[in-house]
Amino acid sequence: MKSFKPTTTIIAFAAGVALSVSMSAKAYGGEALIVAAVNAAQAALTRVISNMGQGMMNKVMDSAKDMVKSTIKSGNDSASVLNAGNEVTQRVINETAARIQETMVRTTHTDNLMRTEARYQETNPCAVSAPAGGLQTALSQSHSLVATAPDLAGLTGGGGGRSFSFGRGGGVNNSMATVLNASEGRAAGGRPAAEVTTALAAEGACGSFVTPGSPRGKACADARLSVGNSNGFENADVRATTLIAGPQRGGAPATMSFNLDAGSPEHAAVAAYRRNLFSTFDLRDLSPAEASTDAGRRYLAMRDAYNARMSMAEYATNRHVAHIRADRSTIPVLRELVKPDGDPAFTAAYLSRVKPDWQSRGVSTDELINLEVQRRYMNADWLNRTVSMAAEPRAAEQLRVSALTNVLLFQLYQETRLNNIMLGAQMGKDVRQEAMPEMRAALAQASK
Repeated sequence: MKSFKPTTTIIAFAAGVALSVSMSAKAYGGEALIVAAVNAAQAALTRVISNMGQGMMNKVMDSAKDMVKSTIKSGNDSASVLNAGNEVTQRVINETAARIQETMVRTTHTDNLMRTEARYQETNPCAVSAPAGGLQTALSQSHSLVATAPDLAGLTGGGGGRSFSFGRGGGVNNSMATVLNASEGRAAGGRPAAEVTTALAAEGACGSFVTPGSPRGKACADARLSVGNSNGFENADVRATTLIAGPQRGGAPATMSFNLDAGSPEHAAVAAYRRNLFSTFDLRDLSPAEASTDAGRRYLAMRDAYNARMSMAEYATNRHVAHIRADRSTIPVLRELVKPDGDPAFTAAYLSRVKPDWQSRGVSTDELINLEVQRRYMNADWLNRTVSMAAEPRAAEQLRVSALTNVLLFQLYQETRLNNIMLGAQMGKDVRQEAMPEMRAALAQASK
């Protein structure tokens, strides 16, 4: 199929217009002839340049008509008509060439602008060309971010069922190991009596988290308890940083840790602090004779209400501990991230620093999220690479970032909902404290 060349076609057509007008003028002359000739030229020219747009055609023909009208005013002789035809032809050629040049310049500018915007604009993964397989490629290259719900089993007094127990591996003495296992529902042979647990807790704390010669160490010595920091994290059982930032070693720079291996010294330190925070003084259980009385039954009801409220108070802390506990389900994702298309150098260096045994133990969900963030905004190679990314790699990377964003948004939603639940529980407590005395007094009046 022959290509359409507008400039050549219009020049040839204009030459024909000039010849037609000049011959007709010589034969007949007159204003009516010129008008008829121009109208015929307009109809033919419309067919020729229809692909160039109606606006351009109108401008060219208006110019031609103006030229003809000017010539008519100067006279109707054949020479004037012939000159008018020639001038109309030249005017049509000039105007058309100018419009074509203007269109070509505008088109070139638009193409350059689109290429520039495409280079620096974020790609919409859903708009990648389907025939090129862009979206399918992007989906196949994207990594799924594991964000499993935290396992809270074993973190509350009534929990259990996990395969570890605190012992020497946790850097705590036997007394503290017994206390921690009892507080998390792992006590072998049943839960010790409350008074026994309290005594063991004091002995275990002095022998596991206290440095000899320190003020706390002197108090332990006065109580004739063995003093030692077998856990390695001095006073970790009484410091808030243990729970929030991870156990800290005395004299070392402060660190932020997102990984707890089950039964490790770090985990034992967090569990000891959590116990001191929520369940230090447990009451003894009722004897069968005591429980069978009316007072005993009322006590059991009150104990259930107490445990329910304490469970609500402890939940956010338990959930936080679950999020920073190493999880083997993260290992497949980590293996993907050390592959060539997953920032292998940065990821390998990061994991060797924060969790050298990640291939066997994994990392926590919080650590995985932190890695997903840091391997981008803290990674100079990623920042440089994103500038020159092609459409499909950019779409794949945007899918990964979108997945991470969705995880963070979902966690934010969960935290907001949890805060609302806890605020509701606190409001209920306040209402009871304020209204219950008045209701009791009103009930007593009504009973008289």
